[in-house]
Amino acid sequence: MRFLVPILAIVLVTYHTFQPHVADARQTGKYNAYKSGQLRGFLEEFKKTMKNGDAKHGVPVLDPFVSKHEHIDLKEKGLFSAKGDLDNLRIAGLSDYQVNQGDFAIAGLKANVALLFRQINIMSSYNVSGTLIDEVSYYGRGNLALVIRQLNVTADLKLGVKNERMQVSNLVIHAHVKEFDCVITGLYDDDNLSRVISRSITKMVPDLLEKYQNRISQYVSKVATNVMNNILKQYTLKDLLDIIGH
Repeated sequence: MRFLVPILAIVLVTYHTFQPHVADARQTGKYNAYKSGQLRGFLEEFKKTMKNGDAKHGVPVLDPFVSKHEHIDLKEKGLFSAKGDLDNLRIAGLSDYQVNQGDFAIAGLKANVALLFRQINIMSSYNVSGTLIDEVSYYGRGNLALVIRQLNVTADLKLGVKNERMQVSNLVIHAHVKEFDCVITGLYDDDNLSRVISRSITKMVPDLLEKYQNRISQYVSKVATNVMNNILKQYTLKDLLDIIGH
């Protein structure tokens, strides 16, 4: 879900377009250029923030994202479940994205974005159990290394304001992967079986993502909306403007 960080940035720039200092630009005709370029420009600039962090506003370095420990407890009926722990997690490549679309419409506070992540590398040790498609049970304890290439993420976003705080009122995310490499040790406590399963996962993931695209989209969009609103509720609109305008 770390790819949500650039999408969260969209919320900030969307609010920015409604501030008094751009009112004159709207009335003089300059607003059209501002509107069409600001979202793309902000997302391009945000790559630097992800790499370097922003101490003034409490934004840590996000690429690479490093965490000593992450507990996971995820479940979507008919799709998957996963419960356990990830240690020494490292995710690199989150700022290496290409902005293919960055459109914003005043009517309805809507944004449409398409980002192409060239390559994301994930490494971690794990101790996790769960199910796939509610039929196949799995468990394991070992190491995992994932390489995701050409991850195309599209987001259709609608915003609102509640109690002077910005919130995501609707979000639809779709993701498509061109290549996926997977190496996992310790599955079923059997290294030979782990190698076989790793090769199978590598081959199957792009097609499975397409086959279950709608269900995955519904799940990811729901989780993403909750995550983003939990972040946004900590800030007033003035706080968000300060973050953008620094």
